[in-house]
Amino acid sequence: MEYNQIIIGSELYELDYNTQTLIGLTHDKSIIPFHFMLKRDGCRIVIFDKNLRMIIPYRDQYEPLHPTYDKLIKIDDEVFEPTLFNNVERVKALNKRALASGNLYQLMTGDILLALRGKLPQINIEGEDYVVDVKLCELRKMSKPWERIKDSFLIYEGGSLFLYDTYIRKLKSIDRNEITCIPEGTVIIQIPSRKIINPVGEAINNGMSAVGYLTEYPFQSKLIGKRVSIFETSLGAYIKMNLERKAAEKEIALRKREKQLIQDTVEVYS
Repeated sequence: MEYNQIIIGSELYELDYNTQTLIGLTHDKSIIPFHFMLKRDGCRIVIFDKNLRMIIPYRDQYEPLHPTYDKLIKIDDEVFEPTLFNNVERVKALNKRALASGNLYQLMTGDILLALRGKLPQINIEGEDYVVDVKLCELRKMSKPWERIKDSFLIYEGGSLFLYDTYIRKLKSIDRNEITCIPEGTVIIQIPSRKIINPVGEAINNGMSAVGYLTEYPFQSKLIGKRVSIFETSLGAYIKMNLERKAAEKEIALRKREKQLIQDTVEVYS
């Protein structure tokens, strides 16, 4: 299916191959002929003004760029070929290349379109698929939707940690103030941050442009939670801290009990 649309910066544009123009569809209503864009090293170069939320054809004399608002974006020449969107795999490859090179553009795909229409992403954890619902702050097992876990898990370096019981095949949240050990048969699972898992939902929750979020955090329809060692996380520090705290609390309770016993004994013999 052809979409012929591209997200540049925070705005959505249509690639009109008949008139050879780029047409703004959201805040930016510009109509820019393809040939207005400077061609260099297999790319068309544009400037995206974050303040005005619009693109400007790049010219050498335009320099210097504004350090805060202007973003130089190099769009692969293949994007301007009318047969591109017939090749879904090629579109995805170009999107991946744009992300890796830091160019803020993404070509419209079926997955992105579904994400903008509200499709919830999925993540596979130990062979089980879960739906990620940012609005309700929970993960729901697809095979058993009544099994859900609230977003109370430990945040770690932009991602999240869970415990997974391999005996009963169940995901569990982590209470950083209570955890004192990793039980037998339990592994630590790390999943990406919400921005990566559900960029559209996260953008909506923060009152931001979902389209703009997708250039920096492209929608991924299927993600995988990975096992990590306790040494790769901060859990060891929390476990040590909680054990020391509980030992101190136990010592205090023991001293209070001893003091009370002494007082009771004195009262009996007095």
